[in-house]
Amino acid sequence: MIRLAMLGALLFPLLAPAALTVENGADNRLKIKEDGVELFLKDDIVLMDAAWKGLVSPMSGKPVAEQSDGAAVTSWKSEKGTVIRRVTASPEKVSVVWEYEFAPDIPGGRYIELTMIGIADNFVLPETAGSGNALGSSKSGFTVATKKTPELVLNFKGSPSAWALQDHRGTAWLRNLRLWHFRDYTPKGVRGKACLTIGGTRADIADADDTGAGTEYDNVRLALPLQVTDRSLPAVVTVDPAEVIRKYDGAMFGLNYDWPGMARVNPYTEAAKPGTPFDGNYRKELAGVPLPLNRAAGSDSQFFQWKKTLGPFEGRAPHKTIGWGAEVPQKYGLLEWIASTRRLDPAAQFVWVVNMVRETPEDARDLAEFLTGGPDTVWGRKRIGLGFREPVAPVIWELGNELDYSANSLYTGEHYSAECKKFIAAIRSVIPDAKFAAHAVTAPWNERSEGKWPEFNRIVLRELGPELSYISFHPYYRGMPPSAIAPYIESLRQDIAACPNPKIRIFISEHGKWPPGSEPNWKRNWYQTHALIGCLDTAEWIIYCLSRPEIAAMTYHNMSAGPWGLIYKDEKGRYFGTGITDLFRLLGKVPYGSEVVASGVTGEYTAFNADQSYSAAAMKSADGETLYLLLNNMLPTTERPTEFRISGGSWKLKSAEALSAPNLHSHNSAEERPIAIAPLKVETGVPLSKLTIPAKSLVLLTLTK
Repeated sequence: MIRLAMLGALLFPLLAPAALTVENGADNRLKIKEDGVELFLKDDIVLMDAAWKGLVSPMSGKPVAEQSDGAAVTSWKSEKGTVIRRVTASPEKVSVVWEYEFAPDIPGGRYIELTMIGIADNFVLPETAGSGNALGSSKSGFTVATKKTPELVLNFKGSPSAWALQDHRGTAWLRNLRLWHFRDYTPKGVRGKACLTIGGTRADIADADDTGAGTEYDNVRLALPLQVTDRSLPAVVTVDPAEVIRKYDGAMFGLNYDWPGMARVNPYTEAAKPGTPFDGNYRKELAGVPLPLNRAAGSDSQFFQWKKTLGPFEGRAPHKTIGWGAEVPQKYGLLEWIASTRRLDPAAQFVWVVNMVRETPEDARDLAEFLTGGPDTVWGRKRIGLGFREPVAPVIWELGNELDYSANSLYTGEHYSAECKKFIAAIRSVIPDAKFAAHAVTAPWNERSEGKWPEFNRIVLRELGPELSYISFHPYYRGMPPSAIAPYIESLRQDIAACPNPKIRIFISEHGKWPPGSEPNWKRNWYQTHALIGCLDTAEWIIYCLSRPEIAAMTYHNMSAGPWGLIYKDEKGRYFGTGITDLFRLLGKVPYGSEVVASGVTGEYTAFNADQSYSAAAMKSADGETLYLLLNNMLPTTERPTEFRISGGSWKLKSAEALSAPNLHSHNSAEERPIAIAPLKVETGVPLSKLTIPAKSLVLLTLTK
């Protein structure tokens, strides 16, 4: 940051601030200029359908213009839509507020898009042209560099959802930048506004740490860390080994994978098959991490085309695996994923997220045959020819990813269900007993999903219920604590109970700590997902989910993907495992198949609310001879002297170990590994009655009768 500031001073020495002006073009669209040079122009608000086709464009009509309280007010009114635009301007700052209203029940309406063109030649931009990637994205605001100003403020305060400045220099239909803001249209109609201020100072932007980055958490206020000055707070843990809640199933400790992220840590230098040379450092960093359930993938699943990732690297057809990625041959493909996962855990099972946007039901049918077919089938023969003699049948086929939320789809419940039926039929034509998961509403707390919960879920359960084994949901925390997410889990449980197939269970196919902050500075907090604070936040979520028998499976986001990861490569190409690897190692010390039994915690900051900082889970081995206690103390400096009340006789302490680090923000790198599992100094072989749980620690106690 210091280097950038110094560079700015050298590039812009002793220059007076550039003057901002705004004017109406001949078409009554805005032109915003800096010292007479165009920055943004041609504002427009359009109601679009799911294919991004304009349905209602009020600003294409004849406007009415007037002056009101120092603002230039322009109004457009049509039968189905109205826009009122208010502009105030000074040399230091231009502010525009668009108010809009669209009538209810407009056929095909999906979302409302506000755009302005940014003149790329007048900004300081990366040399490589983008095809839609965001130069900045936020609900609050960010700065951009123009040819005249190193940090021009774009402030969106007052807008209901995020804005983005997109680089479309590589897109044939624009070859420029696009300032973009949109929200969903609902059948009830929409009335709203969008606010843009250009100029001013960084202090004008809403506090960047108040909200989560990206649109899913636009409406979520990230909680400040709990401030507790006590050095010690007593608590009581109760356990009833006779009351069984559910199984401690390995499927609860699965992982999600990200195609672009895994390409960066690919352990192969050639197309993979069983026995292909494999990077030993990759194996070393993930040694001892169980991989019981493995999902591919998240949003990138709707870009990934599996047929283009088969065979030798040099023969693979190029394609993107995410919207902002490059169109190149993908060296980490379907078979690299299967081979590398089974190399680490031969018992690993798989979840495949069906690409319902860029692939067809026929592609899904071919994939089912490729993964499970014998030598007498076309695609089975291809798999065997590539070195994979044994079939690899996914235990879950997940139908698309967040298709109600992605700007590329925005499916309604009816449309999603109808499309799912096509893919289900195609896959079951090869695997008659294939198990399917359909997804619930994405980020229901966000305005973009307003009005969808629970109706979308109920439509999906009604239309697809008999075909489903699971319904998937993607909660991220601790922008929202588990107590704030719990009502959505309960809502799903109740809707499942009332649907045609009450045996459906919940699949949490993405979960992880959401790092605080917003663009363009969000990256500075990415480490928090896998710092000690992220490990303890994730442990809190897992402990909560172990108390919910309706949750059948979970896949943590992610093995390696931007903010989230178990493994990364540093700038020198060195692999390193994050603290999340040790979290899953510790959780894996409890044998899968054990029984989760009733437990509870009392004391300060143990209630199930936003301030919860001490939680517990108890498991009993299948033979009933061993008891395991997980105790999660999230407070940074406060130990918890704990009294244990275990019904049904005494249990002797066999061992105690803790996942911890010097402080909550400690995080691993290739050079330092501050997060570690270490034994606690305790008296073993005696009945457990009292024990002090250290601050900032996840503790596993093993007890025997």
